[in-house]
Amino acid sequence: DAMAQRIEKEVGGDPLAQFQRAWQLAFCRDPSASQSRAGVAFLGEQSAIIAASASAKPNAEPAKPEHVALSNLCQALVISNGFLYVE
Repeated sequence: DAMAQRIEKEVGGDPLAQFQRAWQLAFCRDPSASQSRAGVAFLGEQSAIIAASASAKPNAEPAKPEHVALSNLCQALVISNGFLYVE
């Protein structure tokens, strides 16, 4: 969650800028265009899923879907082979 908070603080709420910054932090390089498209799609899909599940639980404390999606993305990048192994 700390990585997601840092990214939101640095680049704001733009999904493309968020994805690019997350990728830079994880891999020390810029993502390709296709990686950026896939990352932005992931953020959008995750946000929609999280928002839908939050509306199904009206008594639960609401989480900001975009932040949770970004946090999920950060976790996925950090556990990826590209992060764990140097090529």
